[in-house]
Amino acid sequence: MVHAVRINNGTANYCNAFVKTNRLEQQKLFGRPTWSKLADYKGMAGVGIVLLEGVKMQMGLVDISAGVGHANTSVAYHAGRLLALHEGDMPYQLHISPEGRVSTLKRLNLGRRWNAPTDNFTAHPKLDSKTGDLHFLSTFIMTPQLKLGTLDSCGNLSYDFQVDMPQNSLVHDMAITQSSKIIFNFPMRFDLAVMVTQNSLPLVFKDEQASHIGLAPHTATSQDQIQWFSLPSFMSFHCVNAWEEGPRGHIVRMYLIAMKRMDMSASNLSDDYNMHMHEVTLDRMKGTANMRKVTSIIGDNPVIHPLLQGQRTKHAWTTIFRPGDVMGVSVGIAKYELTSRAMAANQDACVAQIFYPPGHLGGEANFVPRNVNNPSMACDGEDDGFLMCYVHHAEANTSYLMVFDAKTMSDTPVAKVKLPQRVPYGFHGLFLNQEQLMNMKVV
Repeated sequence: MVHAVRINNGTANYCNAFVKTNRLEQQKLFGRPTWSKLADYKGMAGVGIVLLEGVKMQMGLVDISAGVGHANTSVAYHAGRLLALHEGDMPYQLHISPEGRVSTLKRLNLGRRWNAPTDNFTAHPKLDSKTGDLHFLSTFIMTPQLKLGTLDSCGNLSYDFQVDMPQNSLVHDMAITQSSKIIFNFPMRFDLAVMVTQNSLPLVFKDEQASHIGLAPHTATSQDQIQWFSLPSFMSFHCVNAWEEGPRGHIVRMYLIAMKRMDMSASNLSDDYNMHMHEVTLDRMKGTANMRKVTSIIGDNPVIHPLLQGQRTKHAWTTIFRPGDVMGVSVGIAKYELTSRAMAANQDACVAQIFYPPGHLGGEANFVPRNVNNPSMACDGEDDGFLMCYVHHAEANTSYLMVFDAKTMSDTPVAKVKLPQRVPYGFHGLFLNQEQLMNMKVV
């Protein structure tokens, strides 16, 4: 489901709508859920469910030809298209009316070069604002392969390349620099055997194995062009940003949210599962990689200025988690300095924090530049803008859209919209300016 608030001339309209995916339409036809969930794949019962899924497909009871994704992880805007994303499927194109009504247009089709049964689309594509290109990838965790793609500024597939990965791996995010796509191979492996031997999900973090980071030139055509780096095992779901430094860009500096290990069956954040921002430096000339933690803040869902992906950035923001809390539930927003403070060994990169009112919890905050509707208007630095997030007050069962000043990081919101119903904490969001709304494609 997509939740949207349209703000115009001092008024706000709220709308929600299910994305009309192939999965949802089939379940509506049957009148009940037709697909199992990842959490079902445990023990011998899980093996039975896997076999049952195969039988349903073989008998034609369910149709997977048009994908089975949820389109519920993230949203992106590119070349006039608003896309609902889920890494297990292709994007679904949405439309928002001038009044703020959300509707589903179609499932995106990129043509025959991106039409294999295992071809999908990451929930975290990266926009290069200098070229207008949108860089993305496709992964299928059961195989050690990953596919890279680029949509040009008109939204057409301009590049695709299949990468042979060291092993199968759960990969959720990626990063870019001006010259390369950055890909990951973490030791989170798909292993059917553990469903029975350990009565667990078939995703296992093997901490005795290394984590690998690959630099693939944006136009790579051979495996030899990809430079791989190795680090001691860690897991990451979200990147902050990356850029090139030094002569000929031989140093790649990247910030990401990492944890020492990961257990997909765990629901609470504790010990080695705590997520912290880390700095990774890759030296192309020496072939070496280094990694270190830059903050004591536990948090995730990083955001930066939306036009600075792949470029040097000074500021970033994340959610704030409390130790032991349920994953994904935030008590506030942290602000980081990614230059001098993050690079200094004895300083915490966090420079300010916003905490929601007592009893209030939130999800991801989106950074919106102050001049988002008027790029010619001067801004007072990269962080001159607003942080927008959905916040829920459990005791009152009331949700709000809250807007905070990203520069001052005052706990007092500059705007607060009470919503007519609860909005779940969700995953990832997006802000669209007036021009993007008016230029949104309807076909």
